[in-house]
Amino acid sequence: MSGAWRDSLTVYLRRRVFVLLPLGFSAGLPLLLVFGTLTLYLREAGVERATIGYLSWIGILFSFKVFWSPLVDHLNLGALTRRLGHRRSWMLLAQLGIAASLIGLALSDPAVSLQTIVWFALLTTFFSATQDICIDAFRIESVEEDEQGAAAAMYQAGYRLGMLVAGAGALYLAEFYGWRTAYIGMAGCALIGVATTVLLARELARRQQGDASDAPTDGGAIDPLAWLRRALFDPFASFFRRHGRIALAILALIGFYRLSDISLGIMA
Repeated sequence: MSGAWRDSLTVYLRRRVFVLLPLGFSAGLPLLLVFGTLTLYLREAGVERATIGYLSWIGILFSFKVFWSPLVDHLNLGALTRRLGHRRSWMLLAQLGIAASLIGLALSDPAVSLQTIVWFALLTTFFSATQDICIDAFRIESVEEDEQGAAAAMYQAGYRLGMLVAGAGALYLAEFYGWRTAYIGMAGCALIGVATTVLLARELARRQQGDASDAPTDGGAIDPLAWLRRALFDPFASFFRRHGRIALAILALIGFYRLSDISLGIMA
């Protein structure tokens, strides 16, 4: 094997690149569990197709995560942030939220209370979208510029593996052990992301310094309204200044371009 090929392959074994495989797995796992797999679960429980179709609107949260991503980017989580760093603290919170929400889905019965299923599916989607925000930022900030391609590829490989487990793996468990066991098993798989996040090295100092100057801390008196404006509204104001008249069209495209897939794919 030539040196160029060897160098191209060894980049995937670098710790900061390889760690994106389990993080990608953690990101890909919840997707089918609130769409395709959940659809079959609800159909077997006797839920009408029309109702399942309405549930597909939960997926729109993935398109609109842009609206709370500035808060995730700027808001510190107190002691958790001081211990783990900014990105890891948010990743851990989101991953624990996913695991807890999946357990909630496992312990709920759609034949008894469909509303409970809806709420836990909504929570799973929200925490999953939040995790996506954190992992994307962590990936960009934690690897060198010449490693970005390999990092994205490793993340996508893990993501697809997570979808495979959430699809075929969950259906296998449901066939032999029931839906409750299947979703509890998937909650256990979600702990892979938790373990990875806890074991990650503390993120780069430049990221921490940026957060420390931007986010409120326990030691200083910070105007909450000024901080909220800087964290939530200034990024959108900057976006509209840069793009002018087409800004709304860009946001509409981001929000709705996959709406038909989300709405119709769940009915297939």
